[in-house]
Amino acid sequence: MNKHIKQLSSEVANQIAAGEVVEGPASVIKELVENSVDAGADKIIIEVESAGKTKIVLTDNGCGVAKDELPRLLKRHCTSKLNEIDDLNSIRSMGFRGEALASIASVSRMRVRTRVLGDDHGWLLSCEGDSSEQVKITAYEQPMPVGTTMEVRDLFFRVPARQKNFLESDQAAMRNIKSVVKKMILAHPHVTVSLKTPDRTILHADGCIEQAQRINRLEVVFGKEFAQACLLVQKDLPWGQLIGWCAQPYFNRRYADMQVLLINNRPIRDKKLAFAVKRAYQDVMLPGRHPAFCLYLDIDPALVDVNVHPSKEKVRFADTEAITRGLKFAVEEVLRGQMNINKDHVDLSDRVGLAAASPIEVPTASKAAHTWRGQSQLSENIGAQTHRQSIESMVATMPDLRVSSTAERVTQAKNDHQRAIESIESLSPAPESRSLNDLQRGENKSSSELASPVQEAVGQSSAIPNGEKDYKTYSLGFALGQLHGLYVLAQNKDGLVIIDMHAAHERILYEKLKSSYREQGVTTQKLLVPYRCQLQNDAKDIIEQYGVLLLQMGLELSIDDENEVFLHAIPAILAKQNLDAIVQDVLQELAEYETTDHMQSALHKIFATMACHGAIRANRVLSLTEMNALLRQIEKTASSDYCNHGRPTWFVWDLDRVDAVFRRGQ
Repeated sequence: MNKHIKQLSSEVANQIAAGEVVEGPASVIKELVENSVDAGADKIIIEVESAGKTKIVLTDNGCGVAKDELPRLLKRHCTSKLNEIDDLNSIRSMGFRGEALASIASVSRMRVRTRVLGDDHGWLLSCEGDSSEQVKITAYEQPMPVGTTMEVRDLFFRVPARQKNFLESDQAAMRNIKSVVKKMILAHPHVTVSLKTPDRTILHADGCIEQAQRINRLEVVFGKEFAQACLLVQKDLPWGQLIGWCAQPYFNRRYADMQVLLINNRPIRDKKLAFAVKRAYQDVMLPGRHPAFCLYLDIDPALVDVNVHPSKEKVRFADTEAITRGLKFAVEEVLRGQMNINKDHVDLSDRVGLAAASPIEVPTASKAAHTWRGQSQLSENIGAQTHRQSIESMVATMPDLRVSSTAERVTQAKNDHQRAIESIESLSPAPESRSLNDLQRGENKSSSELASPVQEAVGQSSAIPNGEKDYKTYSLGFALGQLHGLYVLAQNKDGLVIIDMHAAHERILYEKLKSSYREQGVTTQKLLVPYRCQLQNDAKDIIEQYGVLLLQMGLELSIDDENEVFLHAIPAILAKQNLDAIVQDVLQELAEYETTDHMQSALHKIFATMACHGAIRANRVLSLTEMNALLRQIEKTASSDYCNHGRPTWFVWDLDRVDAVFRRGQ
């Protein structure tokens, strides 16, 4: 081993940097596109051969590069985007480090054709020899518009081992290229972007200025179904502005493959921000599924450090907790603040074909597309200010988890809990020994004799609409009857509404239990004998860092002289839970995301079980008055489009579709 210290040649330094900047053809394209955007281009064409391994050509209509600056184009740490260290506090450009082109040139053959406004002709820079330092600049006599064409050939030909052993297959490389180009399409909506091969155009998105036109670009990237299912998110927050789109809960994914976050139009990867968005969906999405979203965070550059990694895909925030809290709140507000009309979207030709061949099927929940309307307001409480630095600030943002450990509060909590159970039991379904036919024979009785507990639970409402005005006032319209003891059928201004009465009533009870518990706070129960927790070694550091927050959740933990962790108090309602697992999961989330919803999730699972047992069961006959009361309560309840397990509670069969099935007007 050579023990003498010497300076590496610029080419070796560039090739080392290329190990981070240039992972493959996709990363080359990313760097070239970002340079074009910084040059002011609004039209970019990308052409690839052999998935970019043999040839990548990018053409833009940006400002171009002047002849006297061309010699510095491929030199390391040459950039036009900053001059001194203070400029890093206000970075708005996509590139700034001056490493990308030098690194790419060190492992490939590169040609650059460029022309600036005012020049009679363009200039050609060639870097194709055995060394990237052998650069040749000549006049480019052929006609060319203002702009730049970057040509990268034979990627990694100067690093044969990497070219042979570490480049992906053509199929995998092409998938990564498409993924990068899609992110560029989303990141720069004003730029027209095309991705081509010698045979065809793979992707194309026209530039747009108006926000409404961005839906077309979303459709190019995520598909038509996402574009139809997405909700606009737009919120001014203390740290800046959030704008973008998130899919309604029914449009969910097995993998987190439709999640794009952009900070000041820079695509980034940040697990804490992604986790914050997922938390907003926790009550309305099926377990194990992932939301889809494209969200733009416009943040003061002074509050975000983009100089964390050469690829610039990771950033660091001055106040991560404030960003994640605001992000979760804004998405949650959109999801819970809108009433979604779930419409059957089976193709008309399919529906007519079904009508001719077989009895009409009621579409399943998976076939439901949604359009949003209505008015179910989420309480607007984001929890105060943005830039709190202490743990106490995190406590202050959780008003729904207040701790009280006095004997009086424990007694009050137990009484309240018992009353809640008794209230739910009063809503239990009719005895199973009574069949549906038995119940239907009593329909000539007064409504008060039939199922008054349900009526008491959801309130009173007129069974008969008062003219066309009421149909416009109430999104779910008015009840017509029941179907097989499972569904309530109603008529609104759009058509036929089908409601899963158990799922809808379950959501109503669930939200009431959560609201009641939020008002009451977390009542703790002291353990007679402190419980010795079996935790991992790093758990002690987390307890010391987040001790106040853990106490706010109702977990009183201590560490003795022998470094053992003991649990002294827990939320009273969690008394029978697996204490080791709960504490470990809470600490793990705190360590990974600096925040946790695990305690609330555990509480909500209990509320969900209580609501499920208390909700209206199958074969329970309701009067029209009771059905309408249920509809009115659904309209007032947050997230009532889905039960607390994430399944739809109702949808609408559009009257036009019903007419088409029966060929009315044809």
